[in-house]
Amino acid sequence: MNKFFVVIFAVFLSLSLVGCGGSSDDGGSGLSPQQQEYADVLYTFAAYINNQDTKVTDVMIDSGLIYNGNLDHKAFKDRLVNFLECAENVKFNVNDIGVTIVDDVEKIGLVSANVTYDYQYKGESFNKCENLELEVRKYSSNWAITKFHGSRSELAEFPPILTE
Repeated sequence: MNKFFVVIFAVFLSLSLVGCGGSSDDGGSGLSPQQQEYADVLYTFAAYINNQDTKVTDVMIDSGLIYNGNLDHKAFKDRLVNFLECAENVKFNVNDIGVTIVDDVEKIGLVSANVTYDYQYKGESFNKCENLELEVRKYSSNWAITKFHGSRSELAEFPPILTE
Protein backbone atom coordinates (compact mmCIF):
# COMPACT_ATOMS: atom_id res chain seq x y z
CA MET A 1 0.00 0.00 0.00
CA ASN A 2 2.85 2.37 0.84
CA LYS A 3 4.45 1.65 -2.55
CA PHE A 4 1.19 2.62 -4.22
CA PHE A 5 1.21 6.04 -2.49
CA VAL A 6 4.90 6.51 -3.30
CA VAL A 7 4.20 5.82 -6.98
CA ILE A 8 1.19 8.16 -6.99
CA PHE A 9 3.26 10.84 -5.23
CA ALA A 10 6.12 10.41 -7.74
CA VAL A 11 3.72 10.72 -10.67
CA PHE A 12 2.09 13.79 -9.13
CA LEU A 13 5.48 15.38 -8.42
CA SER A 14 6.77 14.74 -11.94
CA LEU A 15 3.62 16.19 -13.48
CA SER A 16 3.82 19.27 -11.29
CA LEU A 17 7.37 19.91 -12.50
CA VAL A 18 6.56 19.60 -16.21
CA GLY A 19 5.93 23.37 -16.51
CA CYS A 20 9.16 24.28 -14.72
CA GLY A 21 12.51 24.91 -16.31
CA GLY A 22 13.33 25.62 -19.89
CA SER A 23 13.49 29.03 -21.40
CA SER A 24 12.19 30.95 -24.34
CA ASP A 25 13.76 33.68 -26.40
CA ASP A 26 10.85 36.04 -25.80
CA GLY A 27 11.23 36.20 -22.02
CA GLY A 28 7.80 34.65 -21.58
CA SER A 29 6.06 37.60 -23.25
CA GLY A 30 4.62 35.53 -26.10
CA LEU A 31 6.31 37.83 -28.62
CA SER A 32 8.50 36.65 -31.46
CA PRO A 33 12.08 37.96 -31.55
CA GLN A 34 10.99 40.37 -34.33
CA GLN A 35 8.07 41.65 -32.27
CA GLN A 36 10.29 41.97 -29.20
CA GLU A 37 12.49 44.45 -31.07
CA TYR A 38 9.45 46.73 -31.46
CA ALA A 39 8.26 46.16 -27.88
CA ASP A 40 11.69 47.14 -26.57
CA VAL A 41 11.03 50.68 -27.79
CA LEU A 42 8.26 51.03 -25.20
CA TYR A 43 10.41 49.37 -22.53
CA THR A 44 13.22 51.84 -23.28
CA PHE A 45 10.75 54.73 -23.13
CA ALA A 46 9.58 53.43 -19.72
CA ALA A 47 13.17 53.33 -18.46
CA TYR A 48 13.66 56.99 -19.40
CA ILE A 49 10.40 57.89 -17.64
CA ASN A 50 11.36 55.94 -14.51
CA ASN A 51 14.70 57.76 -14.42
CA GLN A 52 12.85 61.04 -15.01
CA ASP A 53 15.29 61.73 -17.82
CA THR A 54 14.10 64.56 -20.08
CA LYS A 55 16.54 63.42 -22.79
CA VAL A 56 13.80 60.99 -23.81
CA THR A 57 12.21 63.78 -25.84
CA ASP A 58 15.34 64.18 -27.96
CA VAL A 59 16.26 60.51 -28.15
CA MET A 60 12.94 58.72 -28.68
CA ILE A 61 10.27 61.17 -29.83
CA ASP A 62 10.03 61.72 -33.59
CA SER A 63 10.00 65.35 -34.74
CA GLY A 64 6.76 64.60 -36.61
CA LEU A 65 5.05 62.90 -33.65
CA ILE A 66 1.26 62.72 -33.76
CA TYR A 67 -0.11 62.87 -30.23
CA ASN A 68 -3.77 61.98 -29.69
CA GLY A 69 -4.41 62.50 -33.37
CA ASN A 70 -3.59 66.18 -33.62
CA LEU A 71 -1.01 67.60 -31.24
CA ASP A 72 2.48 68.05 -32.54
CA HIS A 73 5.92 67.08 -31.30
CA LYS A 74 6.48 70.34 -29.41
CA ALA A 75 3.24 70.13 -27.43
CA PHE A 76 3.95 66.52 -26.41
CA LYS A 77 7.58 67.33 -25.61
CA ASP A 78 6.61 70.31 -23.43
CA ARG A 79 3.98 68.24 -21.63
CA LEU A 80 6.40 65.35 -21.04
CA VAL A 81 9.23 67.59 -19.81
CA ASN A 82 6.79 69.36 -17.48
CA PHE A 83 5.69 66.03 -16.02
CA LEU A 84 9.24 64.71 -15.59
CA GLU A 85 10.44 67.93 -13.95
CA CYS A 86 7.44 68.42 -11.63
CA ALA A 87 6.54 64.86 -10.58
CA GLU A 88 8.46 62.91 -7.97
CA ASN A 89 9.03 59.17 -7.51
CA VAL A 90 7.71 58.24 -10.94
CA LYS A 91 7.12 54.53 -11.55
CA PHE A 92 6.00 53.71 -15.10
CA ASN A 93 5.16 50.05 -15.70
CA VAL A 94 4.35 48.29 -18.97
CA ASN A 95 1.92 45.35 -18.88
CA ASP A 96 0.13 43.17 -21.44
CA ILE A 97 2.20 44.34 -24.38
CA GLY A 98 1.23 43.47 -27.93
CA VAL A 99 2.96 44.20 -31.22
CA THR A 100 1.71 44.36 -34.80
CA ILE A 101 4.44 44.71 -37.38
CA VAL A 102 3.08 47.01 -40.08
CA ASP A 103 6.10 47.01 -42.38
CA ASP A 104 9.15 44.98 -41.40
CA VAL A 105 11.19 46.33 -44.31
CA GLU A 106 10.61 49.96 -43.30
CA LYS A 107 10.62 48.89 -39.61
CA ILE A 108 7.22 50.33 -38.66
CA GLY A 109 5.12 48.72 -35.96
CA LEU A 110 2.23 49.29 -33.59
CA VAL A 111 2.89 48.65 -29.92
CA SER A 112 -0.06 48.44 -27.53
CA ALA A 113 0.11 48.00 -23.79
CA ASN A 114 -1.61 48.60 -20.53
CA VAL A 115 0.55 51.00 -18.54
CA THR A 116 0.38 52.03 -14.94
CA TYR A 117 2.19 55.03 -13.60
CA ASP A 118 2.51 56.18 -10.04
CA TYR A 119 3.92 59.53 -9.06
CA GLN A 120 3.83 62.18 -6.39
CA TYR A 121 3.05 65.81 -6.99
CA LYS A 122 2.93 68.49 -4.31
CA GLY A 123 2.85 65.85 -1.59
CA GLU A 124 -0.07 63.95 -3.09
CA SER A 125 0.24 60.44 -4.55
CA PHE A 126 -1.34 59.49 -7.87
CA ASN A 127 -1.88 56.09 -9.46
CA LYS A 128 -2.99 56.01 -13.08
CA CYS A 129 -3.71 53.18 -15.48
CA GLU A 130 -4.47 53.37 -19.19
CA ASN A 131 -4.13 51.53 -22.45
CA LEU A 132 -1.72 53.10 -24.91
CA GLU A 133 -1.00 52.54 -28.59
CA LEU A 134 2.24 53.73 -30.10
CA GLU A 135 3.51 53.63 -33.63
CA VAL A 136 7.26 53.11 -33.65
CA ARG A 137 9.73 53.34 -36.49
CA LYS A 138 13.39 52.60 -36.93
CA TYR A 139 15.47 55.22 -38.71
CA SER A 140 18.92 53.89 -39.54
CA SER A 141 19.96 52.51 -36.14
CA ASN A 142 17.62 54.58 -33.93
CA TRP A 143 14.03 53.86 -32.96
CA ALA A 144 11.49 56.67 -32.54
CA ILE A 145 7.90 56.97 -31.41
CA THR A 146 5.92 58.48 -34.29
CA LYS A 147 2.36 58.24 -32.89
CA PHE A 148 1.20 58.21 -29.28
CA HIS A 149 -2.45 57.81 -28.27
CA GLY A 150 -4.88 55.87 -26.14
CA SER A 151 -6.29 52.61 -27.39
CA ARG A 152 -9.40 52.38 -29.53
CA SER A 153 -9.30 56.08 -30.43
CA GLU A 154 -9.34 57.18 -26.78
CA LEU A 155 -7.12 60.09 -25.91
CA ALA A 156 -3.98 59.30 -23.95
CA GLU A 157 -3.81 60.96 -20.56
CA PHE A 158 -0.08 60.38 -20.30
CA PRO A 159 1.79 62.52 -19.65
CA PRO A 160 -0.47 64.31 -17.20
CA ILE A 161 -0.37 68.09 -17.14
CA LEU A 162 1.11 69.35 -13.88
CA THR A 163 1.13 73.03 -12.96
CA GLU A 164 3.70 74.65 -10.73
